Amino acid sequence: MAGEKHFGSALFGFSKQDVNSYIEDLVKGYENKIKGYEEEIDRLSKENRDLREKYEKIAAEEERIYQEKKRIAEVLLQAQEKAQLMIEEARLKAIDERNKIQEITEKEKEKLVDIKEEIRTLKTVITNTLKKFEVQLDNIVNESSEINYSENKSLDENDALGEVAASSNLDK
Repeated sequence: MAGEKHFGSALFGFSKQDVNSYIEDLVKGYENKIKGYEEEIDRLSKENRDLREKYEKIAAEEERIYQEKKRIAEVLLQAQEKAQLMIEEARLKAIDERNKIQEITEKEKEKLVDIKEEIRTLKTVITNTLKKFEVQLDNIVNESSEINYSENKSLDENDALGEVAASSNLDK
C-alpha cells in the first residue's frame, strides 16, 4: 500500500523512536497542510471581502443608476405631458386667434361694403349736384349772354341813335 510506513521491530512491538518520528512527521505534515489551508482560507476570505465590497459598490451603483433612470423616465414623461399640454394650448389659442381674425375680417368686409355703398351714394349725390350746378351755370351764362346781348343791343341802338343825331346835327 502506498503511504504505508514500515516500522522497525523491537522487543515488545515496534520501535518507539520510529513510531514517534513517524508521528512527528505526520504532525508536521498536517501542520504544514493546515498552515497552507489557513493561508488559503485567509486569501480566499480576503478575496471574498474584496468581491463583497465590489459587489456592494456595484449593487449601490446599479441602484443609483436605476433610481436615476427612473427619475429621468419620470421627468421625460412629465416633459412629454407638459409638451402635449403646451401643444394643445397652442392649438386652442391658434383656433381662437383664427376665429378672432375671421370675425375681424368679416367686420372689416362689412365696413368695406358699407363704405363702398356710401361712396356710390356720394358719387350719385356729387354727380347730381354737379349736374345742378352745370344747369345753373348754363342758366347764368345764358342769362348773362341775354343781358349782355340786350345791353349791347341797347348800346348799339343808343350808339346808332347817337350817330343819327350826330349826323343830323352835322347836316344842319
